[in-house]
Amino acid sequence: MLLALQAHRRWWLLLALPVAYLLGWENWDRASLEAYYRGVRGYAAPRLVASEFSPYQRVDLLQRDRRAGREPFLFLNGNLFYGTRSLNQHNLFVSLLPRLARGSRSQNTLVVAGGSLDCARYLAPLAGRLRVVEMDPTVVRLTWKFIQEPRGGFPGNWELVLDDGKHFLGAWAGEPFDVIAVDIPVPSHVQTAALHSRRFFELARSRLRPGGVFSIALAGRLEARSPMEAAAAGRLQNRILAGLLATFSHVAVVRSSYGDFAWASAEPLDSLKQAVKPALREFLAGAGDAGNFGQPKVEFLEESLIRQRAAGFSPIGDADLQLVLRLSWRKLKGRFRAEADECPWPLRCHRAAPPMPSPRAFCSVCSSGVRSSCSSPTSRRPRWCGSWRPWSGWRAASSDSWGGWDGFRSGGGCC
Repeated sequence: MLLALQAHRRWWLLLALPVAYLLGWENWDRASLEAYYRGVRGYAAPRLVASEFSPYQRVDLLQRDRRAGREPFLFLNGNLFYGTRSLNQHNLFVSLLPRLARGSRSQNTLVVAGGSLDCARYLAPLAGRLRVVEMDPTVVRLTWKFIQEPRGGFPGNWELVLDDGKHFLGAWAGEPFDVIAVDIPVPSHVQTAALHSRRFFELARSRLRPGGVFSIALAGRLEARSPMEAAAAGRLQNRILAGLLATFSHVAVVRSSYGDFAWASAEPLDSLKQAVKPALREFLAGAGDAGNFGQPKVEFLEESLIRQRAAGFSPIGDADLQLVLRLSWRKLKGRFRAEADECPWPLRCHRAAPPMPSPRAFCSVCSSGVRSSCSSPTSRRPRWCGSWRPWSGWRAASSDSWGGWDGFRSGGGCC
């Protein structure tokens, strides 16, 4: 009898636990996410203002208090897509400057994947027509409510299209565009990778009017790479560029403080390149929140260097799923490193190195987007990403190791 009673109680306990979990899910989920962003990602006193699962991804809106007010951050599947100076400059170079440099005349502009809606804030007041294509309505709804509306003065004279970028351009039968911008920092899944393929570049070219400009990020720095290099990430920038050179007659690569961007056209881009710096100065002088962009560096790479670094590389094709899988795996491995002011991978944040006990092992190479090999010791002071948690070993990792050091736990590494 006693055994039967105990079994009966355990049965009710098994039923009660899931019910209690579901009733408290919202509070527990919020608390766990805030603990994750605070303890793992390194955000001081984060406040989760919204978190939803869309049909495509998990969307988190985070805020932290600063003297200037509350800073918003947008995370998609745990990856930061809005809220840092590097990402603001990404928006500036890929979406804003190609249109601003074309002057005050009316322009027909298309921004693909502009879910943060910063492009609408800055481009909608200009002459012409602006369309923003975003596939995920949850991203648009939350960024509109928690990022754009609190800032005030959000314009309304622009068009939002909820659609896939490839489908939209493929079905487009209206007037050609003067500017097409792909606002994606890194192609981290199949749908965004397809927007970096040669087939999509050809589709975009067919939708531009003569002299129109296509703009896209190169997902990092355009470095000298070998076409035979095994690491997919090492070839990404060069392969995007190879696809553009195979599609457009003229390609310019502009280097900012945080990454490289490509502008492509069927006609020479000399006049556009000459107009960029004056247009940037005018924009920063008139923008009330110009501090969000810092002091952007603008440098155009020589055409001979551009073609040299694309030589031997094949454009990204529709079947290049391995590229996306390897990028996603590398990003997943790095997700649990603390990066409170992180850059979108592969733009790694630079920080001062904390003191390390002897023997010292320093990064021999520290530059954005380049995995570094480590040796012990060198005279160059390293830079550091993530939290610093020493444990055993202090053993220098190989150049093929993600995170940079075997002697650090849950975050930290050569950048």
